Amino acid sequence: MSTISRTSLLFVFALAISACATLPQIPYDRTAAGNPKTIRVLTPAAPEKASVVLAATVGQSFGLIGALIDAGMQSSRESDFEKITTARSFSGKGAYLRKTIELLKAAGYDASEGPIQRTERGFLKQYPSAADMPGDTLLDVSFNYGYLAAGMSTPYRPFVYAELKMVRASDKAVLMQRTIAYNTLNTVNIPETAVTIAPDPAYEFKDFDALIADPDRAVKGLDEAIGQVATATATLLR
Repeated sequence: MSTISRTSLLFVFALAISACATLPQIPYDRTAAGNPKTIRVLTPAAPEKASVVLAATVGQSFGLIGALIDAGMQSSRESDFEKITTARSFSGKGAYLRKTIELLKAAGYDASEGPIQRTERGFLKQYPSAADMPGDTLLDVSFNYGYLAAGMSTPYRPFVYAELKMVRASDKAVLMQRTIAYNTLNTVNIPETAVTIAPDPAYEFKDFDALIADPDRAVKGLDEAIGQVATATATLLR
C-alpha cells in the first residue's frame, strides 16, 4: 500500500473515532421490541488486520512530509504486528463474532452469523430481507481495533471502538444503537452514554519494541479486549 493511501486510511480512522460523538444512542428494550428470540449477527464491518496507532508524533510538526514519514512508519508497525497475529491465526473480526454469538446463546437467544459481503465501513445502507435472512432481528456492527499510544512517551494499550445497531428483520425498525469503547484513555470523542471499558494494565507495553518482543501477551491482550466488548454487547441485549 502506498504511503499516500495509508495516510488516507489514517484520516479515515480519525474520522471514525470522532464520528462516535454524533452517533445517537438508543437503548434496547427487549419487551418493547417484542421479546425477539433470534439474532443474526451480521458479518462485522472491521479491518482484516489490527491498527497500531501512535496518535501524536514528532512528524506532525513537519506538514505533509512528516505525515508521509509517519504513515510509512505506521505501515511498518502494522505489517510487523500482522505477522504476529497471522502466526497465531488471530482474527479480530472472527474473535468478536465467535464470542458474541456464544454469549448471546448463553443469554437465551437463537444466535448465529448472518454472512454478508461488506464493501465499506460503517452500518449497512440496506439490510437483507427477512426472506433472504430469516430471523427476528439483525445486529449490525462496525468496529476498529488494535493497539494505541497517545504519544512517544505513553504506552501502547489495546483499543476497540465498536458501534452497534440492531434492527427488526421484518420492517428494519431500529431497536438499539449504542457505542462501546474499550480504552478511552487516548481519546475524548465518544458519546457520554457510551459503554466504556478501562484497559487491563496487564496488557500495557512501554513502546512498540516491547509490544513486538512479547507476541503471545500482545495477541492475548487484544483478544481479551475484544472479548470484553463482546460481553458488553451481550449485556446490552439482555
